[in-house]
Amino acid sequence: MNERLLYLGCGYDIFVNDNHIFGTDAVLLSNFAKPKKTDKCLDIGTGNGIIPYLWLRDNKNLDVSAIEIQEEAYLLAKKTAEKNDFKINLKHGDIKQYDKHFSKGVFTLISCNPPYFAENDGVKAPKEHRVIQRHEISLNINELAFAAKNLLNFGGRLCICIRPERLFEVATAFRENSMSIKRIRFVCKNKDASPKLVLIEAKKGAKVVELPPQGKQGDNRFHPTQKPVTLLKQLIQIFTNEGDVVIDPTAGSGTTLRACMELRRNSYGFEISKEFCKKAKEEMLNYEDNQLSLF
Repeated sequence: MNERLLYLGCGYDIFVNDNHIFGTDAVLLSNFAKPKKTDKCLDIGTGNGIIPYLWLRDNKNLDVSAIEIQEEAYLLAKKTAEKNDFKINLKHGDIKQYDKHFSKGVFTLISCNPPYFAENDGVKAPKEHRVIQRHEISLNINELAFAAKNLLNFGGRLCICIRPERLFEVATAFRENSMSIKRIRFVCKNKDASPKLVLIEAKKGAKVVELPPQGKQGDNRFHPTQKPVTLLKQLIQIFTNEGDVVIDPTAGSGTTLRACMELRRNSYGFEISKEFCKKAKEEMLNYEDNQLSLF
């Protein structure tokens, strides 16, 4: 497997092989999570241990645990800990069975660089270890959120790295497990490129937007894919500031524009259906402090 050592900096090395190496995303996530001196940390799906070992490189006294389901990666992580004299509570196991490995509610920080693709999305690699790394075979985002909810203390943080198109899915999973997104950082190849990754920090016990059940959003629900204004307000607050301009090219029921009005953002919406455009103006956008245009 071409096992070898890579330099971590500050006099430390990490064991890798052709199956279990690491990318820029893991380095970015370790920096994004940035544990405090008093944090009790857990890295889920640690692989060869790159994230916790970057933390321990900078602070050997940090309280760190990690868990990995693939034995080969676990053994690499174990060798690195022994070589560098890193003190880490390293487990070989399945985080879905978290109660077999860790006590509930003890961690203040959990990190995870999860598979980027849902189980049936994307092209699967021919090798099993790559499938597990890239697809949600052994752990999906809902299972991760559930484990984190049970392992974090109140106010504890969960930091992950995902693809931008899965942001809504992740926000939903976090909300259903008593966590709310507090910080987001987009990762782009250059200043003109679209983001390829998103770093997310959620906090357990933080204020969570309660959404009405689907199909019971009030008398003004008239569009088949109408989103709750409360949810859109949360997303708009994350990505914009008061006075910014928001454009919705498929405005539908106009809920995005209504959310913008309530948050004092300027907005423009475009809707191909004359019927929905008319209803949006009459039923959703009848708001006294109107700063929008719907075409």
